[in-house]
Amino acid sequence: MSEKLVDLTDEDFDEKINSSKLPYLIDFYSNSCPPCLVLNPILKNLSQILNGKIIVGKLDVEQNTKTTSKHMIRSIPCMILFINGKEKDRLIGFHPKEKIREFLERYL
Repeated sequence: MSEKLVDLTDEDFDEKINSSKLPYLIDFYSNSCPPCLVLNPILKNLSQILNGKIIVGKLDVEQNTKTTSKHMIRSIPCMILFINGKEKDRLIGFHPKEKIREFLERYL
């Protein structure tokens, strides 16, 4: 199982989200955000646990302002769950692994 999270950009965001048959959890983050950095290994672990059920991606809000603005990201970390290319739900702020897993399993 891979620990790699999918890095997304303004250029490939819509294509990857819309073409995926699996739900996509996107972490909107910044490297200058301490809670975002703590969240990273949690998301890697969840991507392993839920391998084959969901794809976990990351989008740097400072480098990808078009997508950040389009999805009205006002606070980070912000995790948005996309199903069939459409936003289904979001979690704003830092949450422990168990809460994120419960959030995801409602839709899987």
